Amino acid sequence: MFSNQSKIVAHIGFTALILIMLAAISIAYIQITNSQSHIDQLVQNQQIKINLVTTIHTTVQGRQEELIQIQHAQDPFERDQAFQRFTELASEHLMAREYLSTLLTEETEKIIFDKIIELTAKAAFTHRQLIDLIRADEFDKAHDILVGKSFPVHNTLLNLTRKFLEHEHQLSAHEIDLARNKFHNTIGLLLLMFVLAVFACIFIAIAVLRTIKHAENALFAQATLQSINDAVITTDASGKIIYTNGKALSLLDTNSSIVIGQQLTDALKHQNNCLIPNITDSAEKIIPNACLFGETKLKPANLSEKDVEYTVSPIRDKDNKVQGSVLAFRDITDRKMIQDELHK
Repeated sequence: MFSNQSKIVAHIGFTALILIMLAAISIAYIQITNSQSHIDQLVQNQQIKINLVTTIHTTVQGRQEELIQIQHAQDPFERDQAFQRFTELASEHLMAREYLSTLLTEETEKIIFDKIIELTAKAAFTHRQLIDLIRADEFDKAHDILVGKSFPVHNTLLNLTRKFLEHEHQLSAHEIDLARNKFHNTIGLLLLMFVLAVFACIFIAIAVLRTIKHAENALFAQATLQSINDAVITTDASGKIIYTNGKALSLLDTNSSIVIGQQLTDALKHQNNCLIPNITDSAEKIIPNACLFGETKLKPANLSEKDVEYTVSPIRDKDNKVQGSVLAFRDITDRKMIQDELHK
């Protein structure tokens, strides 16, 4: 069975694992979704721009055809119908042009668009001249303006809109390639993050298992020390008490909250000048005049004096450096009394 400390460590560790994996999955989902949305938005915007440029191109071409129809129509009714279609195409051209102007972000797009605006204004001037001449029945002059001014402007405008279309297709392909490369880079980065998260989870899992193992070992060691008949006190390298078992507390007539943190020499009353040894890193050995084993007397404040025998052992780390000491002692008062009686 796990101790409460081990259970807490396990819960915290595995909760951290779950949180790391959830965070990695969430980041991956958000990044992939954002990248895909960005690509979709690029495709949509470019398609809208291509459609608008196509509309501008077709309306320019359509208006040129309607002008020819207006100029050659013999029937006034047919001429009015052609003029109405010309006006509708002009309105459609204007709306597409205004909408397109709000979507342009690239410099070349803006340069071509400005040229289209300039040519459209020039074409509009010749259109008004042409229509005024047709309404005045001056068909020969209208024909001269149509051929000499209107056709060249429209042809230039048509070539420019074709160029605009080609540029938009190229720009669309380029931006989509960039977005896809960014998407692939994002996928690569997320895979790297996921791998790092997996390694982090493995590291945490190993750390948690080691901590649990250490906690269980410590619990087992503590249970063992509590169950043995000898009194046991553990100190750190400076001689401060860091652990006592129940037998030691009983012999000292005290409780752990009092002795833990005290110097060993302050907690124990001894005689015979046989010091309980303090072990230090610098000495790397028992200090001079210290005893590894022996007998002494203890005189707790509220109890009678007791004869004890003790042994002291150093606690060393993996580098053989002294980290503290273990004092084990037992009450031999009864035995000493028997020995004294036998010697009489």
